Amino acid sequence: MTTGEEFAGTLLLMVPRVLNDEWMEAFRTVLPKATIYSFAHDQGKYDVKDVEILVLTKPAPGDIAKLPHLKLIVSLSRGVDPLLKDATWDRSIPVVRLLDPSATMSMVESCLAHVLVAHRFHNDYRRQQQSATWKKIPHVVARNRRISVLGLGDLGLACANELARFDFDVAGWARSDRPRPSADPRIQMFHGPDGFHTILRRSDILVILLPLTPDTQNLLNKATLSLLPATATVINLGRGPVIVEQDLLELLDDGHISHAALDVFCVEPLPKENPFWQHPRVTVIPHMGADGDPLTQASHIHDHLCRLAAGETLLNLVDTKTGY
Repeated sequence: MTTGEEFAGTLLLMVPRVLNDEWMEAFRTVLPKATIYSFAHDQGKYDVKDVEILVLTKPAPGDIAKLPHLKLIVSLSRGVDPLLKDATWDRSIPVVRLLDPSATMSMVESCLAHVLVAHRFHNDYRRQQQSATWKKIPHVVARNRRISVLGLGDLGLACANELARFDFDVAGWARSDRPRPSADPRIQMFHGPDGFHTILRRSDILVILLPLTPDTQNLLNKATLSLLPATATVINLGRGPVIVEQDLLELLDDGHISHAALDVFCVEPLPKENPFWQHPRVTVIPHMGADGDPLTQASHIHDHLCRLAAGETLLNLVDTKTGY
């Protein structure tokens, strides 16, 4: 942990009510000298001019602009698209993403769970169970299972590395061809538009961990998803609007895609009338792929505050122009 003078200013926590109490307890433990308010429960109890640090997930448009003396915004979400959609706040305020090992491990676990379910045909066996069908599906060894990870940020690379350790035939795609020294050497690397089309064609299981940017919105549509091999599995752990949901449904209905495990959606919470809920080839997870431990995460936020107070370079800064 970075050392430095203990933060004694005012911090505002702007998270969904269901997460509020656990986070408030974590911050009081890690930042005992700070004055901490909850956006959900403490309206009218604090002066907006006193708030120096804002910790948030998905702010409503205009909420940030009401805090005139902010020194730092900490995003608990890896994806900052909800934050950047709001054009009203001052872009000179630094924004850092919380890159916490507990959340990374949570995402790796989620990815591995969905991949193994698909690899061992558990989705197919669950459907066979509905008709009391006893039928073995020929086994595929891991080295012959082609798995592709779209998005090679910290989460995507961690997932790809773990899949490679299981001896799967792993490939990864990113927009740019920059060095990734921590990547397992067994991972095949693709980049750019040509690489995108190539990697889709070799994906028995497609894991999506892309941020939401103008370049990635609707990137996976009927044309691109149709490049997947017949009966491929799609696992989206990144951002919902990266996929055109209606196109995915059509490809599920016609059998080109055998199953979709979805942790993220265009509208969240997922409306009850959404066809994904009842679709026999869809697994719905309520956006919890990278849920971490609040106490551990609060400790990492303490590190950011110490760096800020000491005038040191902030880590994991968001580039508001690229969106990540």
